[in-house]
Amino acid sequence: MIQQSRMKILGAVWLLLVACACREPVRPDPLASRADSSKTRLGLSLETSSSQCEATGNPPSTYGCSVTYTAVPGNYFCDSAGCGDWGGLEQHDPITGTFSKPIYRLIVEMLGRFQCSGQYGSVKVFNRRGTQVEDSSFILEYPDDCGDDNITGFAIDTIQFSGGISQIIINPPQPWSFSVGDQTGFVGVGFDLYFDEVRPPTVDSCLTGDELLDQQETRDMLRAAWDSAFANGPPNNRRELRLWLFEDSTGALVWGAYRDPSRDTPCASFGTPITLLGVPIASSHPHPFAPGDTLPPSCGFSSLRKYDIGKYGGASGPDIMSIQNDSLPMYILDKNSVYMYPVGTTKKNARSKVRVYPRVDPVTGCMVP
Repeated sequence: MIQQSRMKILGAVWLLLVACACREPVRPDPLASRADSSKTRLGLSLETSSSQCEATGNPPSTYGCSVTYTAVPGNYFCDSAGCGDWGGLEQHDPITGTFSKPIYRLIVEMLGRFQCSGQYGSVKVFNRRGTQVEDSSFILEYPDDCGDDNITGFAIDTIQFSGGISQIIINPPQPWSFSVGDQTGFVGVGFDLYFDEVRPPTVDSCLTGDELLDQQETRDMLRAAWDSAFANGPPNNRRELRLWLFEDSTGALVWGAYRDPSRDTPCASFGTPITLLGVPIASSHPHPFAPGDTLPPSCGFSSLRKYDIGKYGGASGPDIMSIQNDSLPMYILDKNSVYMYPVGTTKKNARSKVRVYPRVDPVTGCMVP
């Protein structure tokens, strides 16, 4: 067996890792006493952006954001004598990790002890719909740490899927036991996770702070919506149309516009996607008018009406019903503004829920879109 004193050092370092998790992550060094471990790793930190969240410890605690992460049966693997110092029961089974909301740009770091010549384990990744989208293997962070004993404690898995991640499954390194000279050791590892709470912006100007409105694909969708609504033509010839924003199999955003020529009017749209382009994450449509414009006869009203954004802040009653039925946020575009309605919007709370963004900022001149 590995010497008991070395196991105690490992356990103490793991406790230090948990205690310091609210600051920069600290790397435990279970091999610091070995001659081939040439670098003192304690105190080194993983290079992450200041906006990233961190989930660490067992049970894992999350720092830097409101997302919570749960790991079942535990956020570690261990065997035999090592488990007591790792703070849990013997654990060989794959770890199922679940996030309270979809997260982005995930990095999983494995810390502890395992064999360099074995398999380092992997992370299966599931999108916001629960579909597996990636199976990615850990790689060694410090290959030069292996040395004569063929043991290391540091591996990392940088997930390539760019979309929202709802769940992961971590598979353990193998083999479980290994020999170092005349001693036998066992796998003992825990995991730190680093991720973004929201999708990072893909535009570099005119930022609004809205997660989807700061995506280039969303702005392209809204610009196409306005152009396709014939908003600058005669009022009777203008047309609403429905658009959806999707997350495709790679995690990228894509959008589609859908007309129903036989039913769409300047004041209503009925098109639906024949084939989904991925997982729907938002809906949208244009109101091809400015506040105060007179609505044309083709809108179907029996009396003269004007385009009025006062009651619901931009959305109509049927728009709000669509938000409730689709369980998707909705972006409405008129001549002056973009209105964002989150999931949970009702007729009673629409005016307090809506977020309004000017299409042209009067101070900066920024255009969105």
